[in-house]
Amino acid sequence: MGDPRCGPALIGLLGGDNPTVREWAAIALASLEIDDAVEPLRRAYRACLERATSREWTEPDGIRWALTELGARSPVVPSLTARLRTDTGSDSPGWPSAHFTAIINDLAAIPRPAIGALRHWPACMRPPGPWPTPVARS
Repeated sequence: MGDPRCGPALIGLLGGDNPTVREWAAIALASLEIDDAVEPLRRAYRACLERATSREWTEPDGIRWALTELGARSPVVPSLTARLRTDTGSDSPGWPSAHFTAIINDLAAIPRPAIGALRHWPACMRPPGPWPTPVARS
């Protein structure tokens, strides 16, 4: 893809039947920096809400991310996480790995957990080594 001329076709996919297609179209629109997509993305997000799609599911998360990338929405960052943010010299934010646990706890404490946003974090922000194995709850 990579051609901004596909913007109108991608905008058309925002109204399709498949939530994955709608999400990926939103992400592609932001990646291509299609500024004309802001209002269609807002309509797509309202449609998610009208369908009662959970805000934590990937479709609304992808649409919110696209709106943020296009400058039509400010990212929501808890106060401790915002204070610990450092400049990485790239387009991606960074946080010292020594504070990873505090940042995760800060994100988990907000009313609608932002853990889904971790999929957009660059590798430099992830803790070293493998992720811990979840403990089964009885």
